[in-house]
Amino acid sequence: MEGSYLLLMALCWFKAADSACPEDGISAVASDNMTWPPGFDLAVGNVTLDFPFLLDLETSRLSGLQIVSGGRLVFSPTAGLAKLITDYVVIKDGGSLEIGSEDCPFVGQAEILLTGIRGAYDSVDGEKFISVHSGGRLEIHGKPRNPGT
Repeated sequence: MEGSYLLLMALCWFKAADSACPEDGISAVASDNMTWPPGFDLAVGNVTLDFPFLLDLETSRLSGLQIVSGGRLVFSPTAGLAKLITDYVVIKDGGSLEIGSEDCPFVGQAEILLTGIRGAYDSVDGEKFISVHSGGRLEIHGKPRNPGT
């Protein structure tokens, strides 16, 4: 009986460890450029993200955002408004854009505004788009709604 109790405790601990919120442990925060890696600039036209980054503000308009291997753009649920303004988003193999998770639904305010001029793109993905390539991940999980209200 004692062994079963220990196994149950271990399984509960694994579930708790596995269900961390997407924003947990991210040290690079949009509102504090002192936390950004050297050479990274969120205000330049095309941004490539190859590290975990917490969006806790409204960005300036970007020409584009590429999230590559090792890159994670995670929207902060504690920000007044986490807003991404860009012409497009490409999520490549090993990259992810995360607004909440299945175990930790997003309860904050999040927006993605796709901007740009029609006909100004040279892309197979289209215009004003979010494109998830093979191996990339787009996770959007909000607070569950009551169907009766």
